[in-house]
Amino acid sequence: MSYVRNLWYMAAWAEEVPDGGMLSRVLLDRKWLIHRLDSGDYAMLEDRCPHRFVPLSLGRKQGDVIHCAYHGLGFGPDGACVHNPFPQDPPAHVRTATMPVVARHRGLWFWPGDPALADPALIPDFAFLDSDKPMTRGVLQIAGNYELITDNLMDLTHAEFLD
Repeated sequence: MSYVRNLWYMAAWAEEVPDGGMLSRVLLDRKWLIHRLDSGDYAMLEDRCPHRFVPLSLGRKQGDVIHCAYHGLGFGPDGACVHNPFPQDPPAHVRTATMPVVARHRGLWFWPGDPALADPALIPDFAFLDSDKPMTRGVLQIAGNYELITDNLMDLTHAEFLD
C-alpha cells in the first residue's frame, strides 16, 4: 500500500506507553515499537530484530536499550546494535529501522518520510488537548460500510435539527 510519507502521523497517546515498558503497534502496515527514553523523549524502532526477525517487543528494555529475546542483541534509540551478549563487539552493520517520534499534545507523532524533513513545528496544532483536565476516549464499532458512516458524518444538513 502507498502512503503519504513526509508528514506527521499520530502513533499513540503518550499514556499508552507504560512506564519502563514498550508499546508495539502496526503503523502503515509495519510493526513498530515505541518506548520512553531515560531523558523523557521517545524512540520508535521497527518491532523486528534484523538478525532472526523476532519481534523486539518480546524482549526486554534495559535503560534506553531494547534486547531481543532470541539472542540478546541490544538496540539503541537510533536502531544501531549496541550490545552483543557474545565476546565480539556489536556488529556495526546490524541495525533496525527507526522513525522520528515526538511527544506533543498528549500524543506521540511519527514521521515516516525523509528524517531530514521531520520538523516538529509541522505537527498539527491540537493544543486544546494540553490541559490538565481528564480526557475520556473510547471506541465505537459500527457494523456497517465505512463509506456510509463517512457520508453520515460529513452530511451536516441534519445538524440544525439536533439539540
